[in-house]
Amino acid sequence: MAKYFAVFFTTSVIVCCASVFAAAQEPSLQDILQSRMQTLSTSPEERAKLKAKFRADIAEIEEEIADLGPQLKTAKENMISGFRVVGGSYNATKSETGLPRLVLALDVRNAGQKAVAGFSADISVYSPGRSVPWIKDKIKHRIAGGVEPGEGHALKLSPNPYDAEWNRSALYGRDDLTAKAALTSVTFSDGKKLLHPTRHLAKLEQDLQDKKSALAMWEEMD
Repeated sequence: MAKYFAVFFTTSVIVCCASVFAAAQEPSLQDILQSRMQTLSTSPEERAKLKAKFRADIAEIEEEIADLGPQLKTAKENMISGFRVVGGSYNATKSETGLPRLVLALDVRNAGQKAVAGFSADISVYSPGRSVPWIKDKIKHRIAGGVEPGEGHALKLSPNPYDAEWNRSALYGRDDLTAKAALTSVTFSDGKKLLHPTRHLAKLEQDLQDKKSALAMWEEMD
């Protein structure tokens, strides 16, 4: 009896560990599509509708990429000569009550001709002598009062203290952490948004590849 129990217990542990490991892995686009195809009806009419939707999406993305191409140089020049993040730092301490106090400081300048109401950026936090950042994350920030042409502001942002990406014990008490910001978009006072051209193009190209892969998978069923 003990022998059978040991075998059952060992097998259960292996199955349980395998399940936990599988759950921890991010499913790929193809895994999701394959799972979806197994649960959907595979009638010719339904497959035709899905393929038509993918083709329409592909055509829309290709048109956007074509329209973006001639604007890349001008848009990049506008981004560089206009709003910029010129410096940054990161500081992590604890308050008197022991709660995390996280501060992302960014210095911004507006050398353009339009007032800026907000921006989004990819943030990387480094320490001296290390080429790999401690923190990599995306932020989106609305600037109270905006930044008028010719102005500069020293912004102090408060990352989520419960976000493990920002709340790292190894960074507490350090005063040598620098923050670098790669702008992904700028929103002007009139509500218009300028997307960073090369990063937007990269996203479009990835979306296009995903759609083409999905369409190919459905076409293989015919």
